[in-house]
Amino acid sequence: MDTIYCTSCGNAMQNTAKFCTGCGTAVPEAPAEAVIAETPAEAVTPEAPVEAVTPEALPEAVVTEAAPVEAVAAETLAITEEPFSLFGLDIKKLALLGGAGAALIIALIVSLVAFSPSQYNSLKGSIDIAQTESDRFFVVTSKGANIAVEGICVDYEVNIDGTKAAFLVSDEDSINGNTLYHVSGGRVSKITEDVRSFWLASSGNGIAFTKFEPGSDAAELYLWTGSSPARKISSDVLLFSRVVISPDGKTVGFTDMDDDGVIGAFFTNGKMTDLGRNFVPVGIADGAKYIYYTREDALFVQRGTNENTRLRLTGEFNGIEGFNKDMSQIVFSSYTRSFISDRGRDPQALAGHVYRFILPANTAEFNGQRGTVYGVSSFKNTFYLNGDSSIIRVNNKFETARVQGSVSSAFLADDGKTLTYMRNGRVERLDGTRTNAEPLRLVDGDAWSFVATAKGDAIFFINSDRDIMFQRGTSRAVVVEHDVSYYTQLTLFKGNTLFYVQDLDLYSSSGRGKTRISGLNGDVLGVSVDMFNVFVVLRDGREEMYYHSTNGKSFSEIK
Repeated sequence: MDTIYCTSCGNAMQNTAKFCTGCGTAVPEAPAEAVIAETPAEAVTPEAPVEAVTPEALPEAVVTEAAPVEAVAAETLAITEEPFSLFGLDIKKLALLGGAGAALIIALIVSLVAFSPSQYNSLKGSIDIAQTESDRFFVVTSKGANIAVEGICVDYEVNIDGTKAAFLVSDEDSINGNTLYHVSGGRVSKITEDVRSFWLASSGNGIAFTKFEPGSDAAELYLWTGSSPARKISSDVLLFSRVVISPDGKTVGFTDMDDDGVIGAFFTNGKMTDLGRNFVPVGIADGAKYIYYTREDALFVQRGTNENTRLRLTGEFNGIEGFNKDMSQIVFSSYTRSFISDRGRDPQALAGHVYRFILPANTAEFNGQRGTVYGVSSFKNTFYLNGDSSIIRVNNKFETARVQGSVSSAFLADDGKTLTYMRNGRVERLDGTRTNAEPLRLVDGDAWSFVATAKGDAIFFINSDRDIMFQRGTSRAVVVEHDVSYYTQLTLFKGNTLFYVQDLDLYSSSGRGKTRISGLNGDVLGVSVDMFNVFVVLRDGREEMYYHSTNGKSFSEIK
């Protein structure tokens, strides 16, 4: 027969014993196989040792619920029916059946933490407009499409993940407006003509637009959701109406009018609903789940069509600083400071005025005509730069704490916690999630400007001698280029490669050394980069040319 050992005194005995022959403690039954069998195989990670999991690495709710293994007596090892929450799921507590059971539970937690989705949504591509001639431009996508369009692009917007766009092209033959186009999947589709204004949904799946006849004091409002033709919503929209469109492109808020004046209204699920006299929509979620609007100097939020949920957020409304992705959260300012309202609830004050949120390099962001929609599921546990040049952290209760002050620029690494920033010529780095964290000094008072890599492990900076320097960690900085302009743009392609212009030539550098880009037939006037593209403007005599690259190595002329 197999030998087992008492969990209390360590005495050896046969596996058929009911009580320890040394101390008399009851021997617990072996754990039921069904409990282990129901655990997903991928959740069991034996290569992660139990001692590697610290309380700091686990969610607070899990740390407070879990009892140390050695504190659980053999008599108490049983399944309880008390539910608890793990990553938003109601799960019944399972007994910690000895060391192996504890390892299994902790391995499961580690697996869930590792695969929990990030709150930051990444860009999937990019769409740019290159007006190469006075009457011709190109729609350039990160997927390699180069689409020529005749005319002058007078306005365009790109959706939140960089895969869809809408733009207006001037129509010299029409006095009533311009031609509206939509871009998706590398294809350009003509929507309609005689358009005065348009509003693209942050998803890129819908467009609201207006048309009107000269001499009229009202416009027609249409909604296009991928079908043709677009649907007319109203014939009495104010000429310069405040129009907002939901992220999915199916709900529109606007200001209508009648003989007595302005009426706020919204359209969703094929129905029109009035908000009230002199209400002006400023933001609307899918299905009108949350509607944000102003009246005089006050900002309100309402949940759906239920007027009883109407809540006044501030009486000194001074602007919207941004929405989260599904527009269930709004960050706005009064004349004195900024606030956040979560899911139509009472606003909470933030520290100072929000200047901009600090996001990882590849985070999606939509800058529409009616404000910014950030590619974040929630503003909890994020950072922003306020009007006092301080980095502020927002915790999971929307409470704020100052991380660092007197900051001129700041970058957040892909891990969502490593901040690299410059203040008074010094470049420093710290973990913004740690209270009173001591900054690590990278550059001591000799930086004019800088940029951090997406991983946050290295920086490029221009020093007081006008040299471009590269530094990884705290190692010694090395020279990339001498004698550049203080106004040289430091932006990184794919988050790690610097492109810059020197003596009318284009160079790239990933750290040590530099590479001159060949094959560009002209003098380089400028370069712009993002996570997916490198665009170059050249001049050959009096002719200007535009080149493009998606890999940073081979360039082709846009023509």
